Amino acid sequence: MSESRRFTSADRALVESDIIEVLTLGLDIGSATSHVSISKLTMVRGHNRYTVSDTEVVHQSPVMKTPFGGEGRAFIIRTELESMIDHSLLTAEIDRDDIESGVVILTGNALRRRNARQIADLLASFSGKFISISAGDRLESTMAAFGSGAVQQSIGSDCLNVDIGGGTTKISRCVDGKITEVTAIEVGGRILQFTADEAVGHAEPNLGLYTSDRQLPEYGTALESQELEQIVDRMANTILDTVRGR
Repeated sequence: MSESRRFTSADRALVESDIIEVLTLGLDIGSATSHVSISKLTMVRGHNRYTVSDTEVVHQSPVMKTPFGGEGRAFIIRTELESMIDHSLLTAEIDRDDIESGVVILTGNALRRRNARQIADLLASFSGKFISISAGDRLESTMAAFGSGAVQQSIGSDCLNVDIGGGTTKISRCVDGKITEVTAIEVGGRILQFTADEAVGHAEPNLGLYTSDRQLPEYGTALESQELEQIVDRMANTILDTVRGR
């Protein structure tokens, strides 16, 4: 990015600025999909700290399947995520040095991969200050409630938000603009995946909660339609029972 387009100056003195603008980069890595978002934050100084007064999304990458590799999809392919970040910066015409802060968030089954910690440090090469978050059940449910608009919608009422992800489902109860209850359950849209010829392509460990023998189907096998229907019914009933408080 040219100097005229830089949002901030590396040698600025914060004490001299009442309003500052910061470029941030977020990388969301989930059980099923991942994406990059670049935003400009406008921050205003109060009595003793800066608070965010405005957020502008500068760029959002296309949503891509989270790149898993190895036997049993045991790890996340780092190079593919790096390419996604580089492509986003190139598309937005932003240099790495212009990014001053950001976050890597891992959720759902992405957290269970053996190199999750190394992936969380993916932005360490940037010049700014970054944090990584391994989002647990409470944080995931909270983010889903705010991101869906359920918190706002609940003002003056009672609202339930059910977020079905690739590996887990997050449930939040919102009352009058506040989150009062959260939980997460082992139901997801991609815990069982199929090949082009409808054979089992991959099964996450939590699928065993819903098979008749509590075992995972082997790769390449074909499931009987009755067994598949039973798996789907068990997962759906788990969500409904949780919502109903059973």
